[in-house]
Amino acid sequence: MNGFADASEYYLLEYTDECIKEKLKHYNRRLRPLYEQLHAYIRSKLRKKYGNCISETAPIPAHLLGDISAQKWGGIGPITLPYPEAFEDLSENLKKQAYTITDIARLAEDFHRSLNLSKMPHSFWEKSIFTKSSDRTMTCHPSVWDFCDGQDFRLKACLKADREGFEAVHHWMGHIQYFLQYQSLDVKMRSAANDALFDAVGGALSIAALSLKHLKRLGLFHGRIDRKADINNLYLLALSKIPLFRSVYVALSWKWKVLSGKVKPENYNLQWWKLVEKYQGLKPPVPRSEKDFDPGTIYEIICGDSILK
Repeated sequence: MNGFADASEYYLLEYTDECIKEKLKHYNRRLRPLYEQLHAYIRSKLRKKYGNCISETAPIPAHLLGDISAQKWGGIGPITLPYPEAFEDLSENLKKQAYTITDIARLAEDFHRSLNLSKMPHSFWEKSIFTKSSDRTMTCHPSVWDFCDGQDFRLKACLKADREGFEAVHHWMGHIQYFLQYQSLDVKMRSAANDALFDAVGGALSIAALSLKHLKRLGLFHGRIDRKADINNLYLLALSKIPLFRSVYVALSWKWKVLSGKVKPENYNLQWWKLVEKYQGLKPPVPRSEKDFDPGTIYEIICGDSILK
């Protein structure tokens, strides 16, 4: 339709690259050795904790990885650390110092300004939602909003004052920094080249904010910054980033097959778990059938948002 072989080509149009699918396959192949090392390490740690119910060779049951969609594995970080004796829990340090998520957002603003980026406008602090509302129904998946008047920029999320919230608020406020930098341009010039570039700005800022030197400067890390502490910190970052790439590739592969008609509705869930096992080395914790729709655990699939970012 309209010159596209199928709907997947339409969704990839913003990347202006006819070879984008092949490039993603190439990057996925390059990541495979590192992912398999991480997967094998985690499986061995889970065997130590849970015993022989975790196979030495079979896929890992997905529910053990601390995330409903098995996209990010940070939830099992504390029980799988390479050097637990050198670990300081950022979540615990935030709790001990009575940080709120708004306090963390103030830290994020200070961090961004130290990089010569912009101050958050008044509307951001007045109208953003940082935590789940108790008096209304809301979608908790984080989103940022530019109201296109040059003044009103907001964040909407359900965040907690822990490591995940610390990373998320730096990330999403990074998106708003993108808004602030283009606000003087014509509306037609304000969009990012593609969703991946837009997301990369926030991702780079959140990774930088989790460096041990920065955390120590904030009084959120008190130990020695040595090899063991660095490896622990890099390991936690790996748990949140490397599995995510493989999960995104699974979601993209499944979506492309669905949009091209290669996978029919009666096989949606079967095909999903075939891809999850092939690329992520995971399996469902209980038997699944076509009465289930497990791809729906991915927010971008159920809401039709861009996955490639």
